[in-house]
Amino acid sequence: MKSFNIFLYAICFFYFGHISAQNYPDDFEGTWYLNWYEYDLGDRYYIHEFKHAIDSPVLIIDSNLNFEGDGVCNTFTGEFSYESSNGDHYLTSTSFNPTNLICDFNNDFEDEYFFHFGNVEPPLLAEVYNLSNGLRSFEFQKSPGFVYHFDSKPIVLGLNENQENKLAIFPNPARNEISIVGLQNPVEDIQIVNVTGSQIKKLNTSSNNSYDVSDLPLGLYFIRITSEGTTTTRKFLKQ
Repeated sequence: MKSFNIFLYAICFFYFGHISAQNYPDDFEGTWYLNWYEYDLGDRYYIHEFKHAIDSPVLIIDSNLNFEGDGVCNTFTGEFSYESSNGDHYLTSTSFNPTNLICDFNNDFEDEYFFHFGNVEPPLLAEVYNLSNGLRSFEFQKSPGFVYHFDSKPIVLGLNENQENKLAIFPNPARNEISIVGLQNPVEDIQIVNVTGSQIKKLNTSSNNSYDVSDLPLGLYFIRITSEGTTTTRKFLKQ
């Protein structure tokens, strides 16, 4: 009886909690937040459990399959092509342009993550799911056992004791205004830059730490804060 109940639960979850979308390639469009990944049929690694916590890496795909996103400290832009075969859906990076900073930590994760975008063979086996709670999930795998799982809602990460810098952007994602919380020392410079590192906006350091971003186009941005000769970067999403 117990085995039957488990089987029945699995069937109900498949049909009512994890329903495959049907409108490809349009369903790939969206803002996706990396939640977990698996390497080589091994353990599942959750982003929020990293020893050095990071914000969930963001992957934004537009209606033309152009994409942009970030890893640990680097960002990237690129373009996918799409093909379907025997009911499976494949994305291939026809271009991939990452920045090349050396991160302070989690380099192994970022190197592996970027590798799957930068190598065109084999293509990414990709799938989008509509969930019963109104959210969506997106998964791709490069080859059996290498899986990356994204959700349409960001994972809220708490600051752990290993993080010395408590700076954070709130709210994130943002629509009209952001606040920078955790500023403790005098600030010399605050800039908003895009994923290519170009300055978009210079912010007033004498304000009350709240800033208008209503004029920014939708997308992924970074706040660069310079204080006492040290520059700290935090990302935010404009929606």
